[in-house]
Amino acid sequence: MRFFALFIIVSFLLPARALAGETPPACQQDNAIAVVKSDYRFTYFCSSSHGCDFKARPPSPLNADERDDKNLAWVVTASVIGGYDSNGQPQFMPEGAAFALVSTECKIENTLGPNGPLHTAEYFLDDVGGKEFALYPGIAYRSNVDPKYSAKSLDALEQMVSQLPADARIHWIPAQRNSYKKPLLFGSEANLTEFWKFCFLHKVKLEIAPPSCKKESECTAFCKDAGKGTTCLTDGVAACERGSCTCSLTCK
Repeated sequence: MRFFALFIIVSFLLPARALAGETPPACQQDNAIAVVKSDYRFTYFCSSSHGCDFKARPPSPLNADERDDKNLAWVVTASVIGGYDSNGQPQFMPEGAAFALVSTECKIENTLGPNGPLHTAEYFLDDVGGKEFALYPGIAYRSNVDPKYSAKSLDALEQMVSQLPADARIHWIPAQRNSYKKPLLFGSEANLTEFWKFCFLHKVKLEIAPPSCKKESECTAFCKDAGKGTTCLTDGVAACERGSCTCSLTCK
């Protein structure tokens, strides 16, 4: 009777495949965690100053989806660290966790974050007067920037972009614009044109915040040549909405 009770307790602790007598997956626990840590989606998710704490567990026999997925080896949890207590133990952010389902081949099959699946990596282009830049994970300014994210030339910035995953997005709020309110990259509009092309070729989307405004007339120059005269009329119709310039194009 004692043996039977012990078997029941142990069976709850063992993964479903161990109970079935199957061979443990080739993808080991440390390998699964390493794969998730290096994935760009989790690099972005864990981009806060304290990073994430990573844990891996085998499929649970109490979860039907996990139990029936014969290709699932590990469920890896990335918990965002909000800080540390007086004993040096990590304190986790409320609802700040993401999960990765890792296959027996050590590949991420699916992800789940606080708001659904983790999507494209997003980066912020930090602009110091239009002459020096920093490109780091996230969608907002950082008060302290690691020197490894710094780029002091267009070539250095393009080298950093070349390492980004396809479909990544770069958010930029230009600090320097010309008299037409066009943004300047390293002090030049030509550099921006070159950077646009480079991002396009590497399948990276560059999203530039529109200039601020107080009235519609301040946006007229910004909307000039917005349509390039191809499928749309050359000039856009300027407007000042919620303190930012917008352009409406008439297209075929």
